[in-house]
Amino acid sequence: MTFLVAICFMLLKKMKCVGKQRKHLKSLISGPLTSFSYNELSFATAKFTERIGGGFGMVYKGVLKNGTMVVIKLLENTRQGIDEFLAEVDNIGNIHHVNLVKLINFCIDKRNKKKTRKKIFLDITKGLAYIHDDCRQRIAHLDVKPQNILLDDSFNAKISDFGLSKLINRDKSQVVTQMRGTLGYLAHEWQHSRITVKVDIYRFGIVMLEVITGRMVLDYSQPDSDVCLLKLVKKK
Repeated sequence: MTFLVAICFMLLKKMKCVGKQRKHLKSLISGPLTSFSYNELSFATAKFTERIGGGFGMVYKGVLKNGTMVVIKLLENTRQGIDEFLAEVDNIGNIHHVNLVKLINFCIDKRNKKKTRKKIFLDITKGLAYIHDDCRQRIAHLDVKPQNILLDDSFNAKISDFGLSKLINRDKSQVVTQMRGTLGYLAHEWQHSRITVKVDIYRFGIVMLEVITGRMVLDYSQPDSDVCLLKLVKKK
């Protein structure tokens, strides 16, 4: 029995291309190639379960609905720009040789990355809600930042490092403590000695901005006016 083995490239990248722009990207491919949706490739690979290799991008085995066996290369967080990616797809898609694997399709999708970010945000929210409201004593973490958010293989988020945390009696809403935490994440409440669990919510907001923008709250590689992410967001 002979199997047709084909290859698909998939690019998951933060892009500003949806709707009409996505159709425009497809029009840039000169050959007969069309694009897959993320859901189609997820179904073909049983949600990317059978990994068979990977160097520059992870490689998975899959089967399309028509029975065609495929190898799907998943490119995430690549520095390769969209123009370079499309050029590569165009070049490979228009060459045919008995000893070259055939490129049959491609996929450009940023929605899955949005889903992953949303899941991480929700996990952090649940963790904070538990220590703020459901414990015998409220716990103010006081050092919520990306370095203290751990992710497992399934991108489940876990809040870690309670070394700076402070207990707050349930019959009280505030606690007196000295300023503690990491520069850039300190809420305005620290101007006074009394703080509430809201300092964690402020920090969580900073973390969300960092994840969405892809940069740290304090980035000294930027021009002086753009070092602080909060000032940059306010300016824009």
